[in-house]
Amino acid sequence: MLCQKSLKMFCFSALLLVALSPSAWTADETLEARIVALEEELSVLRAIVTAIIPPAAVAPLPVNNGGVLQEKAPSVDQVAAVSQGFSYQGFIQFDTLLSRYSDGKPGNASLDDFLIPIDIPVNPNSPESFTSTNMSAKTSRFGFATDHTTEIGRISSLVELDFALSAQGNERISNSWSSRIRHAYVDWQLSESSQLVAGQTWTTFMRAEARPALWDMTGGVGQTFNRQPLIRWRHGRWSFAAENPATRLDGVYYDYGQEAVPDLIARYDGQIGPLEWTLAGMVRQLNYRDERSDEPIREDDVVGYAASFAGNWQTRGNDFSFMLNYGDALGRYMGLNAFSDGVVTDSGDIKTYEQVGGLLSWNRRLNRHWQAGVALSAAWADVPSQDIYSAAGLLPEHYASGHFSFWYRPSASLSLGSEYIRAVKRLENGDSGSLDRLMFSVRYKLK
Repeated sequence: MLCQKSLKMFCFSALLLVALSPSAWTADETLEARIVALEEELSVLRAIVTAIIPPAAVAPLPVNNGGVLQEKAPSVDQVAAVSQGFSYQGFIQFDTLLSRYSDGKPGNASLDDFLIPIDIPVNPNSPESFTSTNMSAKTSRFGFATDHTTEIGRISSLVELDFALSAQGNERISNSWSSRIRHAYVDWQLSESSQLVAGQTWTTFMRAEARPALWDMTGGVGQTFNRQPLIRWRHGRWSFAAENPATRLDGVYYDYGQEAVPDLIARYDGQIGPLEWTLAGMVRQLNYRDERSDEPIREDDVVGYAASFAGNWQTRGNDFSFMLNYGDALGRYMGLNAFSDGVVTDSGDIKTYEQVGGLLSWNRRLNRHWQAGVALSAAWADVPSQDIYSAAGLLPEHYASGHFSFWYRPSASLSLGSEYIRAVKRLENGDSGSLDRLMFSVRYKLK
């Protein structure tokens, strides 16, 4: 292509120089005659170049029509898809966390990064409390998104990473925390009312818009919080999903991945004036298989259920949100697995038990730069008796948490703030432990 363009330019330049050369014209020729002669020379040049170098043809798109490949020009949608919708998103966040645990040092270091209710230490024999300071940029995240309009509808996608819960790195020298997938999905908008989502993202059981604006990424102990692989179809206000199953049971050692049926979820999104709300229901199969060599193989499966009602109400600088969750298989869907999905009794049967949790939050935009908020949350479980499960006294029976946050935004992309967290965990036997935390954070949006 480059050689063809060069040859054309050379021929054109040579002819132009000859045509405009003073020696090629007599003094009697008029300006009009010169123009006519120049046009004739250009026509000759065009014919010569066309004969030597045929014009380049744009390769059409092959189309399979009944097994016969035909050719056609690109459609308007295909051309638009090339030029639309590549973007990035995310933020850089730096956190400083000052934490005090009433019953000694936690066994899980991730509790120093954000609130994980199940890991709050409960040890009535602990001689003293434990205090720690942790600085981190692990909650920083980066996402690459696409958004294309095609002949089969609008197709968008997102891949988002952060660096939390990393098993790599250390705080002594490099802090080289590895990245992990948060979201990775494709969203096919079949029509204005129909949508198909496939990949890893927020569970359909959770209304993500009802999560309060907090510096701590996990939120209250009684709210739903779950991202997982799924396939979801939405039509109008209804959504139906099949999501990746996983079971966590107390009282048994078993290999994960024994579930044969995905978690099935149905959801309806409604609106009454400024109130937007979601009602979701879920059916799950809980399954285990214990293959330890020193005991006979034990296995069982049961079906559990759960329901969630959540919503948002925004008016005049105020943002109210709420969640209410109930079921005998809430388990890992609430409070980062604050309660197990069930227990395995001494006889080898799975026993589920009722659980309930909720959250109320209020955020107030004080002015253009300042925002304050409070979120109160709690969760309870009807733990089985010791006659059914001998270690029932050590199971969590109640959680409560309070978050008080402040945000200062000197610009649209930069936020600074702090948050105070108070969380309590109580076991069925009456023992309890608490966490008090003060956070200071800086966040810079990448777009």
